Amino acid sequence: MKLFLLLPSLSIVFLAAACADPATPKADLQKSTELTIDAERLKRSGVEIAEASGGELKRTLPLLGNIVPNEHNTVKVVAGIGGIVREIPVKVGDLVPADAPLAVIESKEAADVAFQYLEQQQRSGFAKQAYDREKTLLEKQIGTRESYQNAQNDLRKSYLDLQLTTQKLKLLGLIDETGQMIKNRSKISSFTLKSPIEG
Repeated sequence: MKLFLLLPSLSIVFLAAACADPATPKADLQKSTELTIDAERLKRSGVEIAEASGGELKRTLPLLGNIVPNEHNTVKVVAGIGGIVREIPVKVGDLVPADAPLAVIESKEAADVAFQYLEQQQRSGFAKQAYDREKTLLEKQIGTRESYQNAQNDLRKSYLDLQLTTQKLKLLGLIDETGQMIKNRSKISSFTLKSPIEG
């Protein structure tokens, strides 16, 4: 009879233990992922609580400040000669490689320098011929030393003038490093202003 009473009472004890609230240790409460903020803090931080719904998210954030270009990558590009801008192949804010065209400028001054170069090339050729002739005459004792020295001075002057004009044309980009006029130019009066750096 004792066994008969013992079994139901043990069942009730186990059943009661299984249905009881589990004990929650204090350490587990501290690891909770819930965040508690009082109403005053919510109001100061600008957080609003609303029911979840469709809407539009802001993609911009207005801020106050000054935008300043990087002074280490800033270059002032100045045309070496005046004229009329005929083409600008880049836009403000475009990333351009070094030596890329920034503007095509048509200039009367550029045309004048180019024609001066061509004229001085011819003048140097004539001065060389005159020098060679006077040298030959002097060697044959037909010419005078004064005529020879005048021809020699004219040749030196024509070479110096040609070098000066060549340097001007190089600065304008109208002549290559070998001293030849650039062939693929549409007009001799136009030159291309190029970017000195990448940026």
